[in-house]
Amino acid sequence: KILDVARRENAAIIGLSDLLKDSQLSEDQRDMLDIMGRSARALVEIVNGVLDLEKLEAGKLQLERRTFSPGDAVEECVSLLAASAAQKGIDLAFLVDESVPSLIQGDPVRLRQALINLLGNALKFTEEGQVIVTVTSTARTEDRCELQFAIDDSGPGIPAEFMGSLFEPYAQAEASTARPFTG
Repeated sequence: KILDVARRENAAIIGLSDLLKDSQLSEDQRDMLDIMGRSARALVEIVNGVLDLEKLEAGKLQLERRTFSPGDAVEECVSLLAASAAQKGIDLAFLVDESVPSLIQGDPVRLRQALINLLGNALKFTEEGQVIVTVTSTARTEDRCELQFAIDDSGPGIPAEFMGSLFEPYAQAEASTARPFTG
């Protein structure tokens, strides 16, 4: 029920921002409106991600297969989080290797969900320095391409003793209430 309300409210934000685009705006206002629209659409994807998690746990998640640009998907994610990075004084950048095809078949929504989650965590735990996303093609045949997305940051990293539990069900690495970060 809460997710339905979030979807409805978000649809109103997207609709109003689309209507505002038709009015007379300065270039700065238009840029802010574009960011607002992209952020609202990203929020829709997050809500859908929660619903997808429920489907995944039930064994009913189906991936889409659409043509999209991996470079554009990464750029969208970086631009959505650029304001957060700038607010913390962190450089946020991306590099798409020339080996990466300009168009691929896959699920761009799930890719963006994963990248936004990983980038958001990198930004949350990085106090100074940079966060860089790099995309490379690690294997390629005539009809398949394997891409690697790497996020490099100058944050503290994960303590060695918790590395073994990375792919286990969620647990807070540091359970203390005095920890510097949540999540």
